[in-house]
This record gives sequence, C-alpha cells and structure tokens, in this order.
Amino acid sequence: MSVHGVKFFEETIKIIVVKSQDQVSYIRESYRSVMVFLATCYDQFVKYLPKLLPIMIQGLSDDVEDVRKISMRNVKICIKLFGRIAPNQLVDPIMEMMFHKDFRVRQSSSVLMYQLVKELENDVIKLQPKYVSIETKNDILACMFILKYDIIERVATQAAQIWKNIIDNQLKVLKTIIDVLTAKIFGLIQNDNLEL
Repeated sequence: MSVHGVKFFEETIKIIVVKSQDQVSYIRESYRSVMVFLATCYDQFVKYLPKLLPIMIQGLSDDVEDVRKISMRNVKICIKLFGRIAPNQLVDPIMEMMFHKDFRVRQSSSVLMYQLVKELENDVIKLQPKYVSIETKNDILACMFILKYDIIERVATQAAQIWKNIIDNQLKVLKTIIDVLTAKIFGLIQNDNLEL
C-alpha cells in the first residue's frame, strides 16, 4: 500500500476502515493490525489521522480483548510518531473518548492521554506550552482531574495515579483551570448516561 501511491492508498484504506468494524472478531483484529504497519511505513499517514484515529480508539470498547490490544497499540504508535508534529489531531479524539460511556475506553483513553503528555515533554504543566495552545492544555488538565472521580473505581484509580505523576501543585493548577473545569462538569451533569 505504501509504495503504490496516494490513489491506491485511499481506495484501500476505505476497505480497511470497513473491515476493522466487521462482525467477525478476527477480521476486525487483522485489519486493525494493518494500520499498525501503515503508520510506520506510509509517509503521508499523518494526513489521515482525523479519519483513522477515532476508529482506532473505538476499538478500545470492543468485546474481544485481542481487538482492544491491537487498537491500543495503534494509538500508541500514532502518539509516538506524530505526537509532536500533529498534537491537536491526537488530543481532540483522545479527549473526547475520556468521557465515553464504556469504562474501558475511559480508562484506556486516560492512559493514552498520559502517554501523549509525556511525548509532548509534559507540555501541560508549563506556563507557556510549546506544542499545544493554553486552551488545549487547560482542557486536558480538566479532563484528567474529572476522571479522578469516575464512578468506576478502576478508572478513578488510574486517573488519580496519572494526575499524581504529572501535577506537583494541585491548588495552583485548579485555580488556573477552574472555569474550564466548571463548564465540563456542568456538561457532564446534563449527559443522559448515568455513569458519566
């Protein structure tokens, strides 16, 4: 796929997207595995992140563990390869999934966001972030803080540990993000999903 040019890639990626959501689990796993190699060998893969990353992250809620594992690997590879050159294309879909109705997705997304933060040299704790805007930085911190109080203990424990690893002065951070935090909390309160 990577040597046959853009047209061939775009035609084939449509098939991969459909097959990665197939009803048969081993087919879903197989086609998601193809994405692992495409990310590393196709120069223009970064352009397709907005389309492909949400599909990768959706795999984190799959009923089959092998599909969840390969989906996690997909996103981790994208973070490693594209974190610094296209951070916003990674931040937005991961942040959205941090409040997914499936607790496994929330837990995995918090881990992925933590990996992205580390890849961005802990940009979210800097006064003037280098890779993301101040608004994005505050959004990430607010999401991480809220997940510390998730109703599912596994999610809350994971998020609390991540928060502890990143934040030194919690009071100072909370003062900075209080407006964003309040808005996100009111948004979640109005969600139809009781777990959220």
